[in-house]
Amino acid sequence: MMYATDADLLRRAGVVLPPLSIPIGNFVPAVEAGGLLYVSGQAPLDAEGRALTGKAGAVGLAEARRRAGLVAVALAASVAVVPGRLSRVRRVVRILGMVNAGPEFTQADEVIAGASEMLERLFPGGHAVTAVALPGLPGDITVEIEAVMELG
Repeated sequence: MMYATDADLLRRAGVVLPPLSIPIGNFVPAVEAGGLLYVSGQAPLDAEGRALTGKAGAVGLAEARRRAGLVAVALAASVAVVPGRLSRVRRVVRILGMVNAGPEFTQADEVIAGASEMLERLFPGGHAVTAVALPGLPGDITVEIEAVMELG
């Protein structure tokens, strides 16, 4: 479903975009190629724009899942860097979710489901998901997610 403006889409989903985080390294938030938008991995941010850290398990499953939802909103903010581009997203094609977790944590898929649910609010239609647990992420963030989106 396409919307007239980015604001229409956000209002319908009840989402307020956070400030965009400053990239750590030599990359841009998103790259458009061949009708697809490749969105760089994003971190969960608190209301002040600080990264939320800690390993899933120690953080708690419900909180890690909530943080994944915040990452989905940060992905949308990365798309919205170019005015009008958010409303051009036809659907999310795929997300790759990486969860900072110890070796005993086996619920990465449940954490990343928090992002999938938020992305479905923004861009209904379903998407492919890969969820992995890793022994660490940059800056000890709890979760990082990247996305591929189809543009219209």
